[in-house]
Amino acid sequence: MDVLIFLVLTLVRFARAADDPVPVAPPAEPTAAAAPVDVVGPAVNVDVFADPAVSRARAKLFQDLKDQGYRKGDHKNDRTIFKSYTPYHPRVVVHDDGWVYLQREPPRIHSPGKSFADQGSPANYLLCILAPTACISLGGWMIGDRKYQALEGDILDAIHGDVNALNEAVARKALELRVNTDIPADCEKIWGEALPADARRRLLFTFWETRLDSPEGDIARKAIMAFIKGEVMQSELPFTEEEITAMNTQRHCLMVFDPRLAP
Repeated sequence: MDVLIFLVLTLVRFARAADDPVPVAPPAEPTAAAAPVDVVGPAVNVDVFADPAVSRARAKLFQDLKDQGYRKGDHKNDRTIFKSYTPYHPRVVVHDDGWVYLQREPPRIHSPGKSFADQGSPANYLLCILAPTACISLGGWMIGDRKYQALEGDILDAIHGDVNALNEAVARKALELRVNTDIPADCEKIWGEALPADARRRLLFTFWETRLDSPEGDIARKAIMAFIKGEVMQSELPFTEEEITAMNTQRHCLMVFDPRLAP
């Protein structure tokens, strides 16, 4: 009897451990660039829980996943894993920065007649000794690629709008942080370098000029220009007329560089 109890407790412990989120390799770090680049994507470090719009978008996605028959797992290592009550449906991995992808569900050990290891009492696992197949679901291994891809498509179609809304909310928050915090700090660092004034002005122009020709890039340029007008042009070492003219002949972006203009 002692051996039987030991086997049951071991099986319960193993089954519940199997329900823990599987570690997933984080996305590769972005390649370092010579100057900051305005890119919003999976590598953006955003405290999503501090922004109401991002939190609302996440909550909507989570609720729709539950409506699709998914159960929310623990939040670990910047991601939340949702597992379906249907064992062969793919799991959905939601990262804090809005990156969402699917994974084929591995085999599960669970109480007989249940979907997850923590459902049912430990005594139910006694049946596993008599009928082991009642306690094991092969998950995504039990279906072929064609059916699995069809399931993936159905799930992605169902949450497509929610994922887009979450990504847009994260992008807006990231851009807000970039414009209000990161860019002013970058400009301060450049202007505080132990370099001749003309070299520092050239670096600020390069920082301004190398932003993308896009709505986001234009917002970044305006933030840099606000620093130039408020700090550099008010100092004893402003951009000269000759520098401004030369820099405009060298620029590749569409926006004109002229810190003399009124804000």
